[in-house]
Amino acid sequence: MANFFGESDAAVEQLYDELMARAWAIHGVLGAAATDVTRADVAARLAAVALSHVSGLATGGVDADVALDAVLWPAAGRPVEGDPWWSTPLGQLVSKTPRERAATRDQRPGGVTPELVAS
Repeated sequence: MANFFGESDAAVEQLYDELMARAWAIHGVLGAAATDVTRADVAARLAAVALSHVSGLATGGVDADVALDAVLWPAAGRPVEGDPWWSTPLGQLVSKTPRERAATRDQRPGGVTPELVAS
């Protein structure tokens, strides 16, 4: 995987994979082109969202936390402390306080595109 955010690169990829899985599940029900993750435009939009949200987390954005909670755990709250999910790259980033994330963030290079994430 390309290096976008230093330590949070794996979090971008994990969130992208999580979003792809959810979109594909919805596609199984709806069958709509907007949820067909085999389409390049859909994959690129999901990659852009993953980049945006991890960037928001890395800069201490509370809005990114709220949005991720709604997507990752729509029917229940976050996993309990000690759940294996918290040891994943995205879990480790989410578990940091906004101040900790801001203090350790790496800036995203200007050449990063959703296509790079989706590749």
